[in-house]
Amino acid sequence: MAQPRVLIVYKESAYTRNLPARKLASHFKKGDYWDVLRESHDRHHASLGSARKVLSDRGFSITQILRNRIHHFRQLDRRFDLVVSVGGDGTLLEVSHHLRRVPVLGVNSDPRHSVARFSGCDERGFAKVLDAYLGGKLKPRKITRLQFSVNGRPNPWLVLNEILVAAGNPAGTSRYILEVGGRAEEQLSSGVWIGPAAGSTAALFSA
Repeated sequence: MAQPRVLIVYKESAYTRNLPARKLASHFKKGDYWDVLRESHDRHHASLGSARKVLSDRGFSITQILRNRIHHFRQLDRRFDLVVSVGGDGTLLEVSHHLRRVPVLGVNSDPRHSVARFSGCDERGFAKVLDAYLGGKLKPRKITRLQFSVNGRPNPWLVLNEILVAAGNPAGTSRYILEVGGRAEEQLSSGVWIGPAAGSTAALFSA
């Protein structure tokens, strides 16, 4: 029997992204921002290692990739049985653009600093949630997404959170024509912001 295939997608920590500036650490006192970044980095990678071990112990065939490289993969729905997102909402949202049917289990890798609204657990609860899913006690929840077209051509990405239609320069005025039911109107504004239900309680609600 073939091993179930899982793709682990993880984020790059802010500490790692800023390593070229690590000399700045000498300018911070203990407990200041650099230490906050390092502690968050350590928690994130501990969560990543823990998730990988849990999956390995249960016989999964594991592939692991940084979230900003996932676009190099093709046909994820055919290649994997499960995707595990380790990070926050940004990581899960990036993953969602490339999937249509494979379930995604989000693991909040740093609950101290990440809300991770779409995540189902953190490091401590991952094994329990995964076992409930594998045993059929926990079912994936379907979430409505939006599809959009550019010049009549449907975009392959499905929108989970929100879509912003704006000028190339975000500080510039957006000029567009809205057409609904045969009526058209030219408008000038900062842009058009659209979100499905999943994105309606975050930035759109605040706006």
